[in-house]
Amino acid sequence: MNIKKTLKNNKYSCIAIGIFVVVIIVGFLLYKLLFPNTGTPIYGNRLDGINDVNYTKDSLNIIAEKIKEEKVVNAEINENGKIINVIVTVSEKPKKEDATKFAKIILDNSTKEQINYFDYQLFVKSEKEDYKDNSSLIKNMEIIEKLGLIERCNECGNKIDLRKPKNEQLTII
Repeated sequence: MNIKKTLKNNKYSCIAIGIFVVVIIVGFLLYKLLFPNTGTPIYGNRLDGINDVNYTKDSLNIIAEKIKEEKVVNAEINENGKIINVIVTVSEKPKKEDATKFAKIILDNSTKEQINYFDYQLFVKSEKEDYKDNSSLIKNMEIIEKLGLIERCNECGNKIDLRKPKNEQLTII
């Protein structure tokens, strides 16, 4: 009897608490419906295994120093996920031969596992004002092709990345 009397005296408070509980439950369900992937990595599983083949700061600095030995103004290396950006500033007009030489330095100082895992982009630019407009040479696939890591398909003419294992060579560039 005592419960009935308490509920009757606090009828509006009980209704307010019940509505509050229902609103909290509905709000939680709406949140899960609208934002289902919270807590999962934004890259998905694309970076799985990166800790097994990752570059250290020292190894990236060694590569940059070896490139600087080739009489360049500056060389910097940035790692963004699976992409290694190498930016080389030269004093004269950028040349294909220089870019090929820089790419060879990068690949010679990387393990086979790193070469297979990462995508490399080499940017060669000039510090001279005359060449500012056309100073960047993006030589990622052309250089790798020159080094024999990319071949053209005889049937279709597309480029095939030989850095990937045979079962993954469906990557057309």
